[in-house]
Amino acid sequence: MVTHLKKINDYINALDKETLLALESIASIKQYSKGDLLLRQDEICSKSYLIIEGAARKYYLNDDKEITT
Repeated sequence: MVTHLKKINDYINALDKETLLALESIASIKQYSKGDLLLRQDEICSKSYLIIEGAARKYYLNDDKEITT
């Protein structure tokens, strides 16, 4: 089993083999650098992300201030 799928299964621990194989067929590993954006303002998110190492921040702008949520 691919490492990132093992991590998902470790947390959920209820996925059957068929589901894991389906996830494996569509999953990919991507590496991002500090400051990279996963989604820009007004874009619709069509992906799910599993962060294996590092962190991400979600924020919005309010009166030109970044509000982290």
